[in-house]
Amino acid sequence: AQSSALLRWAGGQSGLLPVDEHLQLSCDGVHESLADINVCLRPQWYGVVCGRSPTTGELLVPLSDEQKSSTCEFLNSLILPKRFGMLEAQLGSKDFFCGDKMTTADLSWYVMGAGILDGTYCDGISARVLEACPALVKLVGRIAQNPRVSEWNARTP
Repeated sequence: AQSSALLRWAGGQSGLLPVDEHLQLSCDGVHESLADINVCLRPQWYGVVCGRSPTTGELLVPLSDEQKSSTCEFLNSLILPKRFGMLEAQLGSKDFFCGDKMTTADLSWYVMGAGILDGTYCDGISARVLEACPALVKLVGRIAQNPRVSEWNARTP
């Protein structure tokens, strides 16, 4: 929750949040969609159902190897392609999620999308989940070409 609040604050300070109310709503919608995807990925990241104990930090309700395998299969074949298809539809033919200007929503997508494409975002998740989403893949490339993003990437291996 704090990360989202900080992202929105920084986006507002840097001009990466839309001023128009309808575009703000669209930007927030993308952020929430990405957050929902991350919730779906938690069992894959941690191998547990309920995350961590709020008191001890211990991982709660571990998945069996069979459950981990099933989770990965459903994420790759059904859940993620469908979720990314919804984002693809929202992006449509626009250059960025909120029109012709990059926002925090696009940068958040870039982190997830680039990581999925290069296999670093979540072990076991295939880049094939984006096969039916050419606009999202192009958006990752477009953002990577932004001079400030490119500079950041060069400094942060």
